[in-house]
Amino acid sequence: MNNATIFTEFSDSSRIWIYGFETPLTPDDSNLVKNELNKFMTHWNAHGIPVQGGFTIVHDIFVILCADANQNVSGCSIDSSVQIFKSLKENHSLNALNYDLVYYKDNNYVNAISRNEFQQLINNDEVNQNTIVFNNTIQNLKEFQDDKWEVPLSESWHFKAFLKTSDLAIISKM
Repeated sequence: MNNATIFTEFSDSSRIWIYGFETPLTPDDSNLVKNELNKFMTHWNAHGIPVQGGFTIVHDIFVILCADANQNVSGCSIDSSVQIFKSLKENHSLNALNYDLVYYKDNNYVNAISRNEFQQLINNDEVNQNTIVFNNTIQNLKEFQDDKWEVPLSESWHFKAFLKTSDLAIISKM
């Protein structure tokens, strides 16, 4: 995927938020999410001023929201975007608010698993430093377009957070 072609109407410093669902969206789920987000976008305000924003669904499991950098999107306006995802979870069992999940690629398929399960995959050598992981903590469009989102494990915060158990034993003896 070429991230540089997404949100081209926004500046590099525009804010983004990445929401990952627990499971891939079906076509019907995807349409529902798009409809809800389209409605939200028409009413998204920051301090009473309409937010110039957009969204896209990527890999059938992520929603990426973007807000123009020149607007003061904070506090209540961010909370209102989170409310959309709370509503999707409560009303349609589409959960994109489970922050315990790690997203990684296996043969070009995006998997969402718990942190404990991911640690087991590392310990069992089922994923390695070249495994593609998703850094959902990036905050601006430049990071997204510069391919800081979909990266090898060795280039992400995941690398330090998920050391192999055997590596932890070596480090603790130092």
